[in-house]
Amino acid sequence: MTIRTHVPRASKKTAALADTCITYPLNLHSIHATYKPRAENASVDWYEIGAVVTWNRDTLPELEKALLKAQRTRSSAECTVGPYSVLIHPEGIGKGRESRMRYRITWKKVVVGVSARQSTNRKLYNFALRASGKACVVLGLEAILEFQHSLIHALGGRLNDSWIKRIDVCLDISDLPVIDVLIRKLRDGCYVTSSRNRRGQKSPLAFYETGFAIRSQDIRLNAYDKLAEMKKRRRGKDYRQAMIQNRWGGVLPTSATRVEFQILKGRLFRLNMKTAKEVLDRLSEIVAHTTAESPRSFFRFTESPPDSKNGHQARAKTHPLWKWIIECFRAGFPATPQPLEKRNRDHHAKAFV
Repeated sequence: MTIRTHVPRASKKTAALADTCITYPLNLHSIHATYKPRAENASVDWYEIGAVVTWNRDTLPELEKALLKAQRTRSSAECTVGPYSVLIHPEGIGKGRESRMRYRITWKKVVVGVSARQSTNRKLYNFALRASGKACVVLGLEAILEFQHSLIHALGGRLNDSWIKRIDVCLDISDLPVIDVLIRKLRDGCYVTSSRNRRGQKSPLAFYETGFAIRSQDIRLNAYDKLAEMKKRRRGKDYRQAMIQNRWGGVLPTSATRVEFQILKGRLFRLNMKTAKEVLDRLSEIVAHTTAESPRSFFRFTESPPDSKNGHQARAKTHPLWKWIIECFRAGFPATPQPLEKRNRDHHAKAFV
């Protein structure tokens, strides 16, 4: 099968992306026969939580001492907390509707906010942690969770409650120019999405220099050329080496596509995901829900443009390449026996914030 696709170029505006095209053969049967997804291809690529911690003391002297030094020198100060050497920054963390925390701590691209005040509810939480995509690639989620546990314990705290603010699940596909095909299918209108324009908001579909995004209020799909993104953002050698070792099987690929879903608290809440532990224990079900083929599915590519004028979008057949991508995605997050339940709408008013 020969598919005509366009290649996005960093020097062109997004409106002109469709003008640059190449043709190459893509045999889906050959892909199924030769490309076997590895466990590391699918992983968590962003982990952000809020938490309520009970401290066994009224102050955190080790953090306060380092904070005063940082404020005096107007630069970050080193501090040893448990087995970890961390940096304490002069400014705190939290603004707007976020809970304000006095101590801003960083450890290898993991950012932590800590407040010494006692708290019992989520509106005034006293602990927050954000592990960016770089932290997840270089360190891995297990190391990040271990750091979180050790930090709280070393500061004399007990974790009472934690919830996900945002979590990203991603699939890295190497040595296959998948992104080119996906962009062409989007340009041809071969997709179905439940995301809609809202008053005052941008279109749910957005193209950018290395790929595209489908946006919704509480979920977002990003797909892009990973090699081009790394070059554009000038990723360091440590990140590049971690991608090769942890995501690409030890070899720098000739082409690489990243497909990721960004899932926010609101979507997890509607799926009855109340705590961080529930989310991490049931990632496979969240992935299955996000990638499901149904009349109200968030997004899927189709073989041909759907008949949206007559309301027959559900009749459009899913594109084989997208089916294969979803199979690889789900293979990276093995299914668990516990069924996914939607939250009872009658209790919506009593939901946590």
